[in-house]
Amino acid sequence: MIPLLVITSLLHGCESTPHYNRTKVVNVGTPLPKKPYGNVKLYQSKEEVPSSYDVIAIMSVEGKAGEEAQFIKAFLYRAADLGADAVIFYRVSLAAGTELGQRYISTSIFTLPSDFDSWPDRYDGVLPQHIEQMRRNLHARDRFVKWAIDAGYSDAAVYRPMIKRWILHKLLDKAYQEKQVDTTVVALLVRSAITHGDDYHCVVTGDADILPAIRVAYPEYSKNVFVATTHPDELAAEHRQTSFSIARFQFRIPPVYLQDHVAKIIQGEYVYECTHCHRVFARARPIPKSARPCCAPCHGKRT
Repeated sequence: MIPLLVITSLLHGCESTPHYNRTKVVNVGTPLPKKPYGNVKLYQSKEEVPSSYDVIAIMSVEGKAGEEAQFIKAFLYRAADLGADAVIFYRVSLAAGTELGQRYISTSIFTLPSDFDSWPDRYDGVLPQHIEQMRRNLHARDRFVKWAIDAGYSDAAVYRPMIKRWILHKLLDKAYQEKQVDTTVVALLVRSAITHGDDYHCVVTGDADILPAIRVAYPEYSKNVFVATTHPDELAAEHRQTSFSIARFQFRIPPVYLQDHVAKIIQGEYVYECTHCHRVFARARPIPKSARPCCAPCHGKRT
């Protein structure tokens, strides 16, 4: 496990002052003893990192592109003082124009070993239906990520760790906790809040575990942070507490509840709201103008 300093951002601007003191630092991990100068490694992307790592801090600085070498040196010195083994270096250009900024999807999709189908014969507690369940889950996640990429989201925060037997058991018991995704959201949100403090930063989530990430960025680095989530009133009882935690977080900008906008975001050729239950549904063919929209469950109840 590598204690790694991430994310370091170079912003192209026009100010020129002492570089070490200009770097903004947000600590998101456990403080570590200082490392000797000259021992911190530099990576240009997370794909270059040879093993798993923990995020301990995020740094950023604004300046001219021609000062990059000096900024890198300052980052490496700062990283050594923070006890990091390495730095992942990102460049961000502050160019005006686009209505939507950077969009990331962050999730984990497990990679299955070649002998995965034989696990029920080799390991106690693993059944054939568990193998099929895992494959269906991964297929659904892959399809969801593909849709996000097609919509313009970056897959730089999508992780594909190898499934382990103990992980499978944790997943089946609903006890597995994925921390790398949460840590990545912290890094992305804080970087966005630092580098684009006047922009609006939306976190689409139904997971209350993401609230610590939001607290790091909000309101110190930007007050324009809000969440898009599901309303607790429309969830099953066992899922309401998480949604309540998100809904009760004191944002300056209130949450956007997806149920209020589902008719605009649902995929389908012809989208309708049921006259009876107000459920939103899609059809391949249009409903005649003389008929009132009715979803399949309500239509089945009609006499």
